[in-house]
Amino acid sequence: MNLFTTTVALGFLTLFWLQVFRGDLKSLIPILLFAWVLMAFFTIVELSLYYLTQPFDENMKVVNPFYRLLRAPIYLIPFAARYLPTLQISSLLLGTLIMSLVSAVLIFMVWRMAPSTLRVR
Repeated sequence: MNLFTTTVALGFLTLFWLQVFRGDLKSLIPILLFAWVLMAFFTIVELSLYYLTQPFDENMKVVNPFYRLLRAPIYLIPFAARYLPTLQISSLLLGTLIMSLVSAVLIFMVWRMAPSTLRVR
């Protein structure tokens, strides 16, 4: 993962931890787990969408509009989630569980489908 992105994310999560949970040490582990799963989730989603949809041609033009349609909600849902009225450890753990399940399903789909579909269009 990109070192700069990881550093910025951990900085924001530290500020989040200090402001929302007032430095409570019990809440630090779920927050760090959520951050790690979130970074892995976006990496897995990007690679999975690429392998499953094969969106680019030889000139790196997007030839598969399905790729763009799938990509938009993946980024809009977490963006919209920041406007939730309250954020608790249970919601972080639920988000971690959901992202882990989606990541596992995508890895399985790539493992089963990508070898037969991987090609340049």
